[in-house]
Amino acid sequence: MIYSAECCFCESKEIFKFNLCEECYSHLNLNVKFNTLLSNVDDIVVAMQYNKIVREIMWDFKFRDKVHYYRFFADIMSEKLFENKLSKEYKDLCYVPMHRADERERGYNQAKLIAEGICDNTMMNLLHVAEKHRRTAEQVKLKEFDRIMNIKDAFSIVEDVPENIIIVDDVITTGSTVNELAGVLKGGGAKKVAALIAATPSIL
Repeated sequence: MIYSAECCFCESKEIFKFNLCEECYSHLNLNVKFNTLLSNVDDIVVAMQYNKIVREIMWDFKFRDKVHYYRFFADIMSEKLFENKLSKEYKDLCYVPMHRADERERGYNQAKLIAEGICDNTMMNLLHVAEKHRRTAEQVKLKEFDRIMNIKDAFSIVEDVPENIIIVDDVITTGSTVNELAGVLKGGGAKKVAALIAATPSIL
């Protein structure tokens, strides 16, 4: 259905789906799978490929204060959650936490905003079960082994963890961050941990 609004990429006034016009929507690749096995993660669902259009929207969202773009990611990820039947085993969501200083500097945690949007769509529970107690270097600037060491022991449990829980994050490349947090959640009592991610540049 087309209705009057504004495409969040090209500013067209005719919206087709997910707040994109039909032309921009056609450039999304929503048929992706993450191609790395993670030792602590039982299920991984990625919503879309991190291509040019997604990269631009993500940068506006994370670094140019267009926080309302969380809805674009939350809507697509909610659809993927149901398509992959995650809601049958998982009723609770959490998100990758930022260090308090980093979140204060940015003004918000983009993964938390996306998770809140998903919960609004699905009636699932959003839990604040973990914190990032140690600041780390930006993962995007590091090689795979360095990413693992950079994020190691950076998270800790702050609330009771349910048996099954989904981690929400914006981008997955090597999976080091999600895998580290999943391991912490399992150490805190979780038996199954899934990851629901907005985008990845690494596809099959």
